[in-house]
Amino acid sequence: MGTRSEAGEWIVARVGYSRTEKSIDALLGCIRAKRHAVTRAGARNCSLQRKLQTPPLWTATFGTPTWITFFV
Repeated sequence: MGTRSEAGEWIVARVGYSRTEKSIDALLGCIRAKRHAVTRAGARNCSLQRKLQTPPLWTATFGTPTWITFFV
């Protein structure tokens, strides 16, 4: 019997951010570094969405086989 991640059950981590237009470049740099770290630790399907109705709100999402990846 395999582990949960081998069975296809992944944890989906979703993190919300609120940023002004002036700090978007800094946010994107942080997200890029976080994406690099979590993908090296096994995360998949990373995405970054911006709400069109409320532009300061951003959501980063990724799938991870364990909670350890989330805390990288």
